[in-house]
Amino acid sequence: MASSQMVSDKLFYRPDIDGLRALAVLLVIAFHFFGVRGGFVGVDIFFVISGYLITSILLKELQLGEYTLYGFYARRVKRIFPALLLVLGASLIAGWFVLLAHEYQLLGKHVLAGATFSSNIVLWLESGYFDKESHLKPLLHLWSLGVEEQFYIFWPLILAWCYRRSWSIGFALPSLGLCSFLLNLYVSSVSSVTAFYWLPTRGWQLLAGAAIAYMQLRHSAPYQTWLEKGFRKHILGLLGLLLILISASQLRSAHVYPGYWALFPTLGAFLLISSGPLSWINHYFFARRWMVAIGLISYPLYLWHWPLISFARIMGNGEVTRSVKIICFLLSLALAYLTYALIEKRIKTHSSQKIIKKLVMLLIIFGSLGVVVNLSGGMSNRYPDKEKIYQSFKSSDERYLEDVLNNPCERRFMAQDYLGVCQKSSIDQLPDSLLIGDSHAISSYPGLAYHYQQANRSLMMIARGACVPLIGVETHRRGEPDVCKKIMTEIYDFGATENNIKNIIITFRGPWYLHGGGRSYDKKEINPILLKELSFEEGIKKTYQVLDALGKRMIVYIDIPELDFLPEDCMDLRPVEISRRNLNTSCSTPYKKAFEISREFRDRLNIVKKELPNLIIFDAFEQFCDESRCYAQIGDKMLYEDGNHLSNHGSMHLGQKFFEINKNNLK
Repeated sequence: MASSQMVSDKLFYRPDIDGLRALAVLLVIAFHFFGVRGGFVGVDIFFVISGYLITSILLKELQLGEYTLYGFYARRVKRIFPALLLVLGASLIAGWFVLLAHEYQLLGKHVLAGATFSSNIVLWLESGYFDKESHLKPLLHLWSLGVEEQFYIFWPLILAWCYRRSWSIGFALPSLGLCSFLLNLYVSSVSSVTAFYWLPTRGWQLLAGAAIAYMQLRHSAPYQTWLEKGFRKHILGLLGLLLILISASQLRSAHVYPGYWALFPTLGAFLLISSGPLSWINHYFFARRWMVAIGLISYPLYLWHWPLISFARIMGNGEVTRSVKIICFLLSLALAYLTYALIEKRIKTHSSQKIIKKLVMLLIIFGSLGVVVNLSGGMSNRYPDKEKIYQSFKSSDERYLEDVLNNPCERRFMAQDYLGVCQKSSIDQLPDSLLIGDSHAISSYPGLAYHYQQANRSLMMIARGACVPLIGVETHRRGEPDVCKKIMTEIYDFGATENNIKNIIITFRGPWYLHGGGRSYDKKEINPILLKELSFEEGIKKTYQVLDALGKRMIVYIDIPELDFLPEDCMDLRPVEISRRNLNTSCSTPYKKAFEISREFRDRLNIVKKELPNLIIFDAFEQFCDESRCYAQIGDKMLYEDGNHLSNHGSMHLGQKFFEINKNNLK
């Protein structure tokens, strides 16, 4: 693009943009602190603002011939590093006193990710069924900073390359944005977790802001684009705010996101910025002094708020009262203001180039400290008594399980291409039973395989998480490929052709597939797993009919009780506590509450049983309960790994009960 296309005289400071920053950060805080369900869209607003401001500066510098890559990154260092360094350092110090070794080890990994602006990638790689609770990740929120800084590795180079070669930025910018948006739609339909964290699927939001900068700076009269002229600027500004408010109030984390849904907050921010500083909503609301004041500290406020509430939740054993949330919010404001007034403002006006080198060196040091903490295993010698208690609950002597846990299958199944597992209890003995299921089958396998071995029998398991293990049932999980039907078809075809396999044992998290939930069944949330084609009952019947025709015995588990707490809640582990109210000293959940979760699954299965007399039902649920409560612990042995998966101890317990009850049912 020729420089004659850029003739605006100067960049104007727009206080309403700081006001919009205030809205963005307050929405995020409302989401994290006070349960505003769509408040996470504040990050989308930040992306649009960032793309607008940074691109405005870059285009102006290119126009004036003042652009240098070093100058750009020097400004980024002075803008981003000071507050980030404070938060990383404070998190390491707080973690030293508050976290157990395995938690501190994870924090070290996240400090390194934050220091290298790769948190989005690290968190994406960590996502999955056995991912840690989010409140155990005090630096979880740095994912968005990773996306932004990765964008600014490429965008200044692309912009300068187009400008200096007279390429049309007006063509390149929307082309890149459209490609990114379409990629977002595709990836969201396949893996929403990937789309949420990846730069290529988020870049269109930053480019939306960049498009505003291009439109404004290419006109001879600043801020007089078509969107800002006449009465329309007032209407568009109000429409932009309305889109953001609708997004914040209606969107839920259960929606496929970003996908199409991200259009609402992104378009809202686009319209607000594009409508200019003179639109009613920008002039009379966003440019208000108090909104501008919050906007000026929005970056340090964003950085401080999540570690504070995260550590508070950790010290509260998973619980945070409203008063604690308010204290954390006020403390976030205070720390953000102090960071801005005492650190950021001074460094921003610091003319010496030495400050750049010092900030970069400090970030390298903090990243190195993260490596040390991670590689040291979280420095477990800090609280040896607490660690001993934790290990006594969590660890199990797996030496007696070595023979059944180290026998992978000779053949590779499709399930294994999608994080599934195939194991055999014996290398020398052909399996007489096949265990099929989801992640609950995987966690049940060790103990069952051990008792098979003790009975001089052989068990084989093929399982893949989030798949209903029934013939003809299509499982669609938000954020995962819809491959379960193909996976299960292959497994059952294998079982049908293996004459030595006489028993098919099926176990899976049945209640979850029917009405969704984990620890939130009572919230009536939309189930992220949908059953298509055959119904649950039809799937059971078809599977039975196929197996019965082949002369194979079918055994179906009624799933284990779901806990309304985590195993860690049973242990008085916290070196520093602000609340003990969430400790579950009995390490149990009320029988009636757990039974209610499984009632529909149990009722449907019993109805089918009446039509299929030879179907064997094993009630795994009752093996963990008495008349009043269901237990996650027996003696000093923890039976659960999390709220719904068994530990090796729990697997051994269930495997023993299975054989005691079904020894005469197995062929």
